[in-house]
Amino acid sequence: MIPCEDGHAQERSLSSEVLDLVEANDIWIADRNFCTTPLLFGIAKRDGFFVVRHHANLTLVSSGTPRSCGRTDTGSVFEQSVTIADSAGRTMVVRRIILRLDKPTRDRDVEMSILTNLPKAVISAVAVADVYRRRWSLETLFQSLTQMLEGEIDTLGYPRAALLGFGLALATYNILSTVQAALRGAFGIEKVQAEVSGYYIANEVRATAPGMAIAIDTIAWKRFETIEPAKLARQLVRWALLVNLAKLKRHPRGTKIPVPKRTRFADKGHVSTARLLAKSREKAP
Repeated sequence: MIPCEDGHAQERSLSSEVLDLVEANDIWIADRNFCTTPLLFGIAKRDGFFVVRHHANLTLVSSGTPRSCGRTDTGSVFEQSVTIADSAGRTMVVRRIILRLDKPTRDRDVEMSILTNLPKAVISAVAVADVYRRRWSLETLFQSLTQMLEGEIDTLGYPRAALLGFGLALATYNILSTVQAALRGAFGIEKVQAEVSGYYIANEVRATAPGMAIAIDTIAWKRFETIEPAKLARQLVRWALLVNLAKLKRHPRGTKIPVPKRTRFADKGHVSTARLLAKSREKAP
């Protein structure tokens, strides 16, 4: 998490903070919003790797006709070498992975272009396309943060308070993920992913935790602060085997209702709270 108080800031304005986190042999997977030469060249300069969807604003110089490399679950995969250049005149040869989709996306795209500097000897074009496809799991994460963990609380008007609340939700999501992993270890991956609701897990914790805090002395939890991860994992799976999955059963969502168009203040744009606060501080005597 890279905190930014300005809720209307373009994500690319935080590129320098992103690059500060890049380490050698990292692989950074990003959507096309982050397909910029400062980020791509910056990652490569730090001996890292990227898998990023191509943005039309980034000019490519092709070298060769795309060749067929196989298929994924969603379409046919092709690959070619291309060259990109930055404003300083530096160039870099990267792989362009093209996924021609069997079905158009919700944006009606029939083809997806992915750029990567990962060597062919390390990973195939089909595997790159499959890895990028899994980036969508992040969208599920943000849905969980909003609906299950209430990471965006409307009444937290001050940006730093909102960031603190969101940070706590992120930390809590790590705990929720550990609980779900224990359930997968006990009942199998497919069963838990298909049938168990993360919302009901979070709700169960919300209802049960206060009673546990009263009934169980804090000293009982001390040994878990220093327990070895492997031992903790085995204990979590043993506890998970006692869970009644029927109480956590997922309920499929019905037809999505379109969001009505805004009628109140329709002619007004959104305003960043952080900018309003900064302006008020400038006016103060």
